[in-house]
Amino acid sequence: MYSFLYPFLALDSSCIGLKQCPGPRHKKYLAKGTLVIDSVPIERYYLQAMNKLNSFLNDPFGSGELGKRGYLLAQYYFFISFASIALTPLLFFLEVSSYLTTETFVTFIKNLNLFILYFFTLDLLLQIISAKKTFRYLTSLNGLIDLLAVIPTWVSIIFGLGVNSSAFRILRLLRFGKLFNNLPANSFFSGFRGKLLMLTVAIVGIKLVVVTFEDHPLWPEFENIGVILGLVTFSLAMLLGTKLGVLNTRLYSIEDAICRCIGGLKIFWESDHSHRILLKDWSENFYDAITNPTKEKISIMRVANNTLYQSLVVSQNGPNLANFTRDVAFILHRATAISPKSYESLLRDITVIFTAVIIFVIPGLTGLVSVLVLSYVFFGMFYLVDDMDRPLDYSKHSLINANLEPLEEFNKNY
Repeated sequence: MYSFLYPFLALDSSCIGLKQCPGPRHKKYLAKGTLVIDSVPIERYYLQAMNKLNSFLNDPFGSGELGKRGYLLAQYYFFISFASIALTPLLFFLEVSSYLTTETFVTFIKNLNLFILYFFTLDLLLQIISAKKTFRYLTSLNGLIDLLAVIPTWVSIIFGLGVNSSAFRILRLLRFGKLFNNLPANSFFSGFRGKLLMLTVAIVGIKLVVVTFEDHPLWPEFENIGVILGLVTFSLAMLLGTKLGVLNTRLYSIEDAICRCIGGLKIFWESDHSHRILLKDWSENFYDAITNPTKEKISIMRVANNTLYQSLVVSQNGPNLANFTRDVAFILHRATAISPKSYESLLRDITVIFTAVIIFVIPGLTGLVSVLVLSYVFFGMFYLVDDMDRPLDYSKHSLINANLEPLEEFNKNY
């Protein structure tokens, strides 16, 4: 009778349906058919159940707490949610277009919409139940997204607007951001690819909604827009290409400077054995400073660099020390340098405006395909170039990094 609670409460199934619990910690005698809980307070089992339910909903790719079968079910639940969100703009497009020609197809679309609505409503209720602080959840970004996914549709139904009239269902696309945050770092859809896919699906969903209004008499028509779009596309490609070239040069310049620094360290190492401990400590601190650098770490490293120079200048004064000091100063300067904010803002604004123009100006299937391709290409380049602006960022979501292998091998072998 209570077997459905086993995965969440982790109770001993032998205590269900027995007059006496055989476990060593169980001392209670209850009538047959009742649920027996041991001396541990019921609140503890409730908290365990809520924690597991929260993991089921928000951490489907975790490990340990739910068990193998539990996480498998959580992942099925995750992909059902993903498919429901992705289908929402397509279903809306089919409803308002002329493609629904048979009663059977119309009924199928309605039933599928209702299933998605019930699914998200159930998800919202489970999120509220499992939240440690309900009000904080409802007022958080994830809570507001979950509310927007179902409340407008229920309002339209309650007030007699009908399911098919609820364009607010497109707001479910906002849930993509929440879903992709739950993906593991090594997932195919995590990180850069997930962010880009989420953005592309959202833009295509918006275009599907726009297509439904393009046959309206008041919708404006644009002629000879191809030349303008071609010029804007070329300009945007030039801006992205220019920044890509600059960042690529910076990346290789840092790697070259690292190699020259290691050459200098090896010369100092073999020339004067009394400085080996100092060189070893400096090299390890230098590596820590330039991996995931901050201004504070770089500032501290500059002081350490001056101390090393003062120690070496007595016995190693010459071009090797001068070049070594210059290369280290270059690396420390480039470690936290980024592109000018005005350039970044201009590039982002042009990309967004260009995408909006494609959505609202190019009609029909041509516009849909154009949005799909251009949003993936240009936003993909934008994210990729933005990641290259931080060549020494080695976080799990970083895509392109400078190769520090020479420095790592020196620290390991010397």
